[in-house]
Formats: sequence, structure tokens, C-alpha cells
Amino acid sequence: MKIRHKTTQTLLRYFTWVRGRDTAPLRSAIDPSQLKTELPDIFILEKGMDGHVRFRLAGTRVCQVLGQEVRGEEFLRFWRTRDLHKMKLSFDTILATRVPMLVDVRGISDQVSAADYEMLLLPLRSTPSVCDRIIGSLSAVSAVRSPYSLGRRLEATAITILHDAVPEAEELDDLEDDSFYIDKPMTRPFGHRPTHLRLLQGGRQD
Repeated sequence: MKIRHKTTQTLLRYFTWVRGRDTAPLRSAIDPSQLKTELPDIFILEKGMDGHVRFRLAGTRVCQVLGQEVRGEEFLRFWRTRDLHKMKLSFDTILATRVPMLVDVRGISDQVSAADYEMLLLPLRSTPSVCDRIIGSLSAVSAVRSPYSLGRRLEATAITILHDAVPEAEELDDLEDDSFYIDKPMTRPFGHRPTHLRLLQGGRQD
């Protein structure tokens, strides 16, 4: 299985390092300063008491792809009807099993030609015992003619469960192109372990 975008690589590596021996990291352990370059492609989702999954936070490029500010919007409303059940099941599976997923996404728009994206979905705990959030990224892997206000409808073309398969840190450092194969657990540190959360713009404090 091949990961194609550097944002996906970096977020997956950071997630694997920050969670340590846990199945999913605490939200308070995520330090956005470690992901400065990737922040425009990153988002956080939360499953509410009503069972709906909503964007808590979203980077500028995520909002550009979806054609609006998405904070507070339901995650599923941006997907094609035939993918709604599949994506809801994927979200519930990630929270229940705390296993990351990679989604190959086709962005469909009436205004411009379709574009391909890579979406990473990673489990996140709001408390030590509650896993109710996902940190993810949405990154273009094909040319996007116009990045602004596309209002694309998303289509899931493939979904891959990642289990504990992530690359060695030295394998990432030695990459000569923008892709790698996931086949080994990461064993080396990402950087200084964060001890607090620096919030992205928006969202409630908890």
C-alpha cells in the first residue's frame, strides 16, 4: 500500500510517535507547532452526543476544497450519497478499534475537472477513556486547477486500514520522492514530546 503525499507521511509519523504505546493519543498531546507546514491540510472531527460527526477545526486548504468554512459542519454532508454509509462505518470503526485509515478520494465539481486527494483518518482521545475524535488530513495528489471555492463533492474510491503498519523514521528521512510503502512500525522519536495543546483557530476549550 502506497502513501503518496508528504503531509500524510508527516502526520502519520507524528501520530505514531506522540501516541507512544497507547492505541490513540490524547488531544491535549497534539502540538500544532510540530506540524506547521501541514496545518492547512489538517482537520479535526468529533462525534457528538447526537451521533453526528462534525468538523471542530479545519485548515485553509481543506475549506478551499470544500468551498466554505467547515467548522461545525457535518462531515458526511460533503460526500456523495452512495458513500455515506461507507464513511460513517469507517468513522465508527476508527473510534471503536482505534485503528487509522487511509482513504483515496476523488473530488467532483461541476465547475472544474475532478481531482484526486489522499485522506488520512487517525483516532484521537478527548479523555483517557473516551475516543471520540479524529485528526486527519486531506491533500491533493493530482493537479488542482483552481484551489479556491471549489465546493467539491467527495467520493471514496478506496479505503485502507493501516493497523500498526507505519514506516521507520530513517526510511522517511531517506526518501527521494513523495511516496513510500508502509510496512514497519516506527521506533524512533519524532521530536520533543509535546506536553500541552496549542489550539488551532476555533473550537471550544476542553
